Amino acid sequence: MLKNIAMFLVVAFIILSVSYYVFSEDITITTYYPSPYGSYRELRAQNMSIGQNYSTSDYCWPPASCSHPINRTADLVVEGSTGIGIFDPHNMLEVNGTVVIGGNYSGNSTFIAPGDSLLVEGGIGVNRTNITTNAELDVNGAINASSYWVGGIPGFNSTLTVKKSDVTGSPCTINVTRGLITNSTCF
Repeated sequence: MLKNIAMFLVVAFIILSVSYYVFSEDITITTYYPSPYGSYRELRAQNMSIGQNYSTSDYCWPPASCSHPINRTADLVVEGSTGIGIFDPHNMLEVNGTVVIGGNYSGNSTFIAPGDSLLVEGGIGVNRTNITTNAELDVNGAINASSYWVGGIPGFNSTLTVKKSDVTGSPCTINVTRGLITNSTCF
């Protein structure tokens, strides 16, 4: 009887050992993300941060908890310079080509900016915290111009009266002949 039990245990051990090797399978999958070779045809993300500082767990979008939460309305956060149409930007944002800004202008084939230009729907404020009502261009400071167009006509002869930005706010004049500034009491 003891011999039969020993024989049973040996046979069971052999069957279990062989079945382990027969039914076991090792699969190794190596993935690279992001891809070290080639490029992605399409990449989608709900939120994205780019830069060495953002690669740590110190930065996150709510509701996650971290030491430096990123504003929940920011979908893309970039550390360093960004180039659009340029591979070596030297400023925070550089664009090689045209730019269109505005809710009605963006994505509308009616509003196409000519080469290397900026097309803006609405007003532009320069050195301002807000734009004066109904001003398409609101500048707080000096304007340096060698010519200007009025109504799409470059040969416009006129005298402009400009309010100086100095303390007195006294007016000055700019004389324009055929679209070129010929004289000014503003400078």
